[in-house]
Amino acid sequence: MRMPATVTFCTAAMVWTAAACGGLLAGTGERPDECRGTANRFPPARLDEPRLVNPLRIAPGVISGGMPDEAGFEALAELGVKTVISVDGALPDAELARRFGLRYVHLPHGYDGIPRARARELAKAVRDLEGPVFIHCHHGKHRSPVAAVTACVMLGWLDPTAVDSVLRAAGTSEGYRGLYHGA
Repeated sequence: MRMPATVTFCTAAMVWTAAACGGLLAGTGERPDECRGTANRFPPARLDEPRLVNPLRIAPGVISGGMPDEAGFEALAELGVKTVISVDGALPDAELARRFGLRYVHLPHGYDGIPRARARELAKAVRDLEGPVFIHCHHGKHRSPVAAVTACVMLGWLDPTAVDSVLRAAGTSEGYRGLYHGA
């Protein structure tokens, strides 16, 4: 009997989080006050900001979306974002981000999934760098929401059972099996 994809995915996410995170096991990360004990209280939410591509709040202090242009960086600064993490392969325009007072970090990964070491780097960046944090890929539909949920689950900021709803809200394609089923 085949398990429903959601159950298989959520189970895989929980097992992966518990087994692979090394020093960043769920629940050990410093959490924003809004997250404490409330992992399911914050469903993914679209941000009403037309200057950003596919902006989605994953957890308090963590937003994913598409690659920002100059107007997008301005919007991020106005939203109070302090750190931008690019998971896209293209080199980020760090100088443009700096003009808006934003720190830019480049932690790229492919569509085949996030390697364990990169997942730990993402979680550490989300936990340790000044937030709020905006994680982006090119379109904000596949790699960035997966990176955001991976980091948030690893840190205990997002309940693993919420991963599927976040990826669906972001428009992540199940066709990217390494991403969708490896988050």
